[in-house]
Amino acid sequence: TLVVNNDSTPAVLPDQQRYEVRRGDTISTIARRFGVGVSALLALNDLDERGLIHPGQQLQLRPESNSAAARVLASDNTPGRDLDVAIQAVDARIEVRTDETLGHFADWLQVSTASLRQLNGLSSTSTVRVGQTLQLDFSKVSVTDFEARRRSYHDRLQERYFASWRIRETENYSIRQRDLLTVLARERSLPLWLIRQYNPGVDVSQLQIGQVLVFPVVEKIAN
Repeated sequence: TLVVNNDSTPAVLPDQQRYEVRRGDTISTIARRFGVGVSALLALNDLDERGLIHPGQQLQLRPESNSAAARVLASDNTPGRDLDVAIQAVDARIEVRTDETLGHFADWLQVSTASLRQLNGLSSTSTVRVGQTLQLDFSKVSVTDFEARRRSYHDRLQERYFASWRIRETENYSIRQRDLLTVLARERSLPLWLIRQYNPGVDVSQLQIGQVLVFPVVEKIAN
């Protein structure tokens, strides 16, 4: 999901059929705001899966009746579904995403980290890794509340990053011997979650020499 940045204020047309993209918007947050499925919003506006949008762009929110987009909307009515990794917990289990720690899960669930460690058979020094599956304890909060807190956390990460950086273009990079993704990301001022979004379906934790990744090229926003 690509976030855009601009100092313009929100603009929603009176009939709520169209929306003007503003600073900090993503396809998923717009979809959640108006109760539209992400796939439907992409189809309505002829966007690819990366959802590239720009400040001032007018997005169509509702399809014309009997249109192809209307059929997509009918089949995909889950508001704000993420394009990279699903937020939803399945059978009280989740997959750890970038920038998540055991402490985050304990906070969102209102339980102790010690209880989560015990539930998952983790030692007192173990840390969770991206892609790891965790068993969760929903005795204190509902699944809906947990998912909302988790979404809010990731939305804030994106908003903070794109308050200072904008994407200018993309580059293809071929992995070389001894390359480390953390180093490549740091050299380009890129968070790992953004790299994952630009490389859907790629296991960036298991890179191979010669493998090609897409890196967004960012520039600092002048204050």
